Amino acid sequence: VERCRTPELAIDMETFALKIQHIVLSVKRMTFSLGQIKMSDILKDVLKAVREHHVKMEADFINTVISILLLEGIGRQLDPSLDLFKSVLPVLRQLGRQMMTQ
Repeated sequence: VERCRTPELAIDMETFALKIQHIVLSVKRMTFSLGQIKMSDILKDVLKAVREHHVKMEADFINTVISILLLEGIGRQLDPSLDLFKSVLPVLRQLGRQMMTQ
């Protein structure tokens, strides 16, 4: 919430944080195989919490959500057994290192 565009407009931040934590923990228990997980459902839950708690998201985040939804659909058609986490982990690690050096 602190990094949103207007944190002062957010309501009930503790409940929002708990909802996001619940989403993250439920995803961690699942596999990231496209055949077993739907990113669109996860993002729908996140965006629902964002809307309910008046958290303003950056346009870049919304563009990322749309891109993920499109890629999920394409990926599901090409290879439903693809493990997203295994595939994206090296990229996330590199991004994390870059962010730490800035």
